[in-house]
Amino acid sequence: MKAYLILFIIMLSIQFWKVETQRSYLFRCFLTFFPLFLYGAFRTACGDYESYAVYFEGVHSGGDLFLMANERMEWGFALLNYVLPSYRMVIVVTSLFVCLSFAYFFYKTVPSKYSWLAITFLFLSADKTFFFWFSGIRNAIAISILMLSVSFIRDRQYIMMALMAAVAVLFHLSAILFFPLAFIVARSKKMERTEFLIWLIVMIVLISTPATIFIEKLFPYVVDSQFERYETYLEEAHDAGLLVTIGGVLMALPALFYLYRNKDLSKDDYTIGRLALMFMYSYFLGSLNIRTSQYFIPFVIPFIVTFFYRAKKKSIDMLYVVYCGIFLAYALFVVSMNSVYSPFIMFRSLFN
Repeated sequence: MKAYLILFIIMLSIQFWKVETQRSYLFRCFLTFFPLFLYGAFRTACGDYESYAVYFEGVHSGGDLFLMANERMEWGFALLNYVLPSYRMVIVVTSLFVCLSFAYFFYKTVPSKYSWLAITFLFLSADKTFFFWFSGIRNAIAISILMLSVSFIRDRQYIMMALMAAVAVLFHLSAILFFPLAFIVARSKKMERTEFLIWLIVMIVLISTPATIFIEKLFPYVVDSQFERYETYLEEAHDAGLLVTIGGVLMALPALFYLYRNKDLSKDDYTIGRLALMFMYSYFLGSLNIRTSQYFIPFVIPFIVTFFYRAKKKSIDMLYVVYCGIFLAYALFVVSMNSVYSPFIMFRSLFN
């Protein structure tokens, strides 16, 4: 916990270094994430750390690479383990890629004047962002590639998006679902009434329909091959179902109305806003929210920053920003910290 707080203070302090040009702001973004890179690159325990270490040893102990690249370890990750000389190098290289990706994502989506707010929300969502990235290495690579694909989503570049998705699938199969979903949903046009009503209807359906119905009737594959692995997580999610649902509604509804009523937003704002809605809707998915929140939480951060500096009714709009902070803080410090899977319990680094 102490290392987490010190890391937050260091990264937040860097935001008060004034920058005059975009180039200097880009450098500040990379500098901001350098401490986080060190924190992750020299970790000694975190989630699947040990299982990935065992896998690396298997690859380098004469194991057949064709067998190593199975349904749990995709080809891209298998090859990465094969070409790198040590498991520590795997950790360093993947941590570097994730931190550089997020730094560039911040540079492209967060104005330098409000980067302090973005860093604050990054740390309030730490259980779903960098603690998760440092645990699920393969997933983190795929999510990073999605962050780097925002411009392709915005400009509807089908070929480039397909290529990015293909690369992401080499590291985590979940990209097969989330990349097309992001591309379909996150249009850069104004939100018209029909789309607004669709979002609203989907929210009502997800809230009113038990997740078990979707699992049993529509997703037998998930039940047979994936559901059991997440059983404990899902039981905890069900225990706090009502509170989570209410919290998600209070976060999603104002965001939905904001995107619908504001007709002067930029293409980036509309694209990021719709991706942020995907994260907010993940709270309605119950047992189906296996990776949705982790894939789309990065987009909530620039969305809240945009909401903050574009606020027209200052007192009301600021109340929404404060609420989002409280909601994420509650999820991190109350729910996550009291879980046996708490990142504050499982994460170990040379800096701890």
